[in-house]
Amino acid sequence: MALSDYCNAKPVVMLHQMIFSTNRPVINRLRVCWAPCMLLLAVLCSLANTSTARDNPASLEYEIKAAFLYKFGQYVDWPENSFENKESPIVIGVAASADFVGILRSATSHRSIHNRPIEVRQITDGDPGQPHPGQLHLLFIGRSHDQQIQRLISQTRGTPTLIITENNAGLDYGGVIGFIIEDERVRFDINLTAAQQRDLYISAQLLKVARVVRGAP
Repeated sequence: MALSDYCNAKPVVMLHQMIFSTNRPVINRLRVCWAPCMLLLAVLCSLANTSTARDNPASLEYEIKAAFLYKFGQYVDWPENSFENKESPIVIGVAASADFVGILRSATSHRSIHNRPIEVRQITDGDPGQPHPGQLHLLFIGRSHDQQIQRLISQTRGTPTLIITENNAGLDYGGVIGFIIEDERVRFDINLTAAQQRDLYISAQLLKVARVVRGAP
């Protein structure tokens, strides 16, 4: 199987290959392939025995997407001038339900991105204490805020903000990464042109496992 085949395989297939394969090239490819599947395996295995995972598929989807958001940050580089100093946190803004905010905070608790602490902030209308979208390093816009996609993205124009939308159509408005459910799997597309316009560098490893890369050379 090619590397892309492993990245697109269902988690159960991936687990079988990891456990039973004795082919050294295959094992090496599995180690190199960060892939959504590897991330999904970790999340699914940790949730497999929980009542939440069994009884609430929507919650499981949020768990998976929260894990993706954290991993995306590992494969994106921001310009140095987007941080005040070496100790400044990665600030993640979340325009989504309070439930998702809680899940993301749990997923990123005691973790770091590029050796920086992670700060998760919920973005709500009318809160004077919240950061401006243009001051965020990463902004996630959930389905519940679809009607605000254009406004929120426009407020980040010219800034190195990694925009991730739960609605794949967000890429049409300048979003960088858009989630999509395909064949019961959480996948994502990347708008490379939007990333470059925001002075964001996306690792080739992440580009390889995207479903579609817009603006690819």
